[in-house]
Amino acid sequence: MNTILEETPAQTRMGVGFGPHRKGADAWKQSIGTKKVPARLEMLPEGESRLNRVGASAAVQIVLLSFFVALPVFFPERMNTLRNMAFIPLAMPVTEVPVAPPPRPPKIRKVEVKPEIVEPVKLNPKQPHIFVQQKVLQPKIEKLEAKFDLLKDSLASAKVWALVLYAGLAGAMLLTMARGFKWI
Repeated sequence: MNTILEETPAQTRMGVGFGPHRKGADAWKQSIGTKKVPARLEMLPEGESRLNRVGASAAVQIVLLSFFVALPVFFPERMNTLRNMAFIPLAMPVTEVPVAPPPRPPKIRKVEVKPEIVEPVKLNPKQPHIFVQQKVLQPKIEKLEAKFDLLKDSLASAKVWALVLYAGLAGAMLLTMARGFKWI
């Protein structure tokens, strides 16, 4: 493996840099030069309007576009390529599936139906029947004031839980921010 070391020159052309032979702190001023050059510091004059060139370009483009769009109308005999195409249908593959022949119709036998005699249902007078109206259950009537008291208690406990959860969330967020900003 070969290593090539290049020696840096001790002094630059302009005498600027970090070398031991630099000319001084104002060497950059000398490298700029002392010859004065005249400069114009006034506003540039207004340019000519180019709207006529833009309008002429747009007009030429519209004429060319309309020419190419109307070209088939002027020369229809040159557009017969689609008319001369011969369409050859492709051979369709056989998609028929062999099916078994239909089954023979079943033989129907005549069966004689014996009528069954239905005995009337005997009701037991001691047993309550389905159609008897039972006693109507009276709903329990609770006072609304009791329900409001229960609602107030549940809302109070929900407020306490919400406050505790909110404080925990705020503490966790502040701890995360403190760790992120390296305060802790």
